[in-house]
Amino acid sequence: MIYVFENPNNGASIVYDETTLTTENKAKGIALESLPVPEMQAGKIPVLKCEKATERVWYDYVDEPKSAEDERITALEEALAEIILSGGAM
Repeated sequence: MIYVFENPNNGASIVYDETTLTTENKAKGIALESLPVPEMQAGKIPVLKCEKATERVWYDYVDEPKSAEDERITALEEALAEIILSGGAM
C-alpha cells in the first residue's frame, strides 16, 4: 500500500513502504494501491497534490522552467520581431 500525505497548499509527500509507518501515521495519510497516472502535457510538469479531508489525489500541471537556451531564443525572436516592425533599420 502507498500512503500520500498532505503538505501545505495541498502538496503531497509519498511513502511507498508502509512498514515504515505507525498506525497513527497511516491514519494521517491517504492509502492507495497505486498513484494516479499523470497526463503528459507539452511544456508542463505534473505535480502531485492531495487533500486528506476528501481523500482526493490529483495532479496540477505547472509550466516547465525555461532553460538558458530557451530564454536566449525568446530574446532573439523578440529582437527580430522588433527589427521587422521598425522596417528593418538598425
